Amino acid sequence: MKTFKRAMEKTGGDLELRLNRFLFDYRVTPHVTTGVPPCELLMGRRIRTRFDLLKPSLVDRVVKTREVQARGHDKIPKVELKQNDHVYYILPCIS
Repeated sequence: MKTFKRAMEKTGGDLELRLNRFLFDYRVTPHVTTGVPPCELLMGRRIRTRFDLLKPSLVDRVVKTREVQARGHDKIPKVELKQNDHVYYILPCIS
């Protein structure tokens, strides 16, 4: 209750806005005992905050990695075989 009262005194604006801000901050802050925010325990996922906009998303990282892989793949020379070309094949050793 003390934490709630302090938060209400520190923030400005009308009562509803102050209450919503406090609840949002409380729900996204990891709990000391569990190390997990209450919103994650309740809904099974994290709520998006302003800080989520600062860190790069996983989708962006995957797209960039695919682009790098595609560039590397395109550098590999492609072998085109024609009919009647000689091809050497080494049989695997079966034991």
